[in-house]
Amino acid sequence: MTCQWLRSIVSRAILYIHPSTATTTLPVGAASGRESKKTPADPHTIQALTTEIIDLCADIHRAEYRLLTLIRTLDSLEGWNPEMPSCAHWLS
Repeated sequence: MTCQWLRSIVSRAILYIHPSTATTTLPVGAASGRESKKTPADPHTIQALTTEIIDLCADIHRAEYRLLTLIRTLDSLEGWNPEMPSCAHWLS
């Protein structure tokens, strides 16, 4: 549900971006301390970036769910180190 909501927000935001006014900051000479240069942003690049960000968010949510499911199973089986008083102690 969160990813669908985020995807709809980003999609609506992209509709308002006009190619001639949208800009993105590109680091130029970051090591030498020179300022960044602004260049026109390509709407297709913005769409690709937002799509990748949304997809990575979904991957993070899936991985976090899987991690918590595994921890719950380990805790229910009391599979942590016997020298530890609880699963929480084992995790920390």
